[in-house]
Amino acid sequence: MELLLTKATRKTWGRADILITEAGDIVAVLEIKATDWDRIKPKNVKKNLWRHQNQLYSYVERTLEIENKGLSAYIIYPTRPSSAALCKVIESYLEGYGILPHWYDEIAGDALRDSVPVH
Repeated sequence: MELLLTKATRKTWGRADILITEAGDIVAVLEIKATDWDRIKPKNVKKNLWRHQNQLYSYVERTLEIENKGLSAYIIYPTRPSSAALCKVIESYLEGYGILPHWYDEIAGDALRDSVPVH
């Protein structure tokens, strides 16, 4: 689902690629980002991560009533960074906020492998 959201404090509009789904007592929220971590300057990595997690949770707070439900939050980035150390920073930072990062190219590759018939 694509949502068009406004931020009340700044009166600005923005586009969010986000999927919200419920399964029993759990609400899953997935946000899709286009961030190329290999192009982000090291001094800006945590600033970007904070902005991503803050944005995800601001959507959750404004659009969902999750009382008495568990929340699973995910951010999907296009590709894993080439540096294992940077990947660890991203994963550790987001997991500290209860958000699991995933890499689209790996998800798509797994889906392709799972869909190819074996002869």
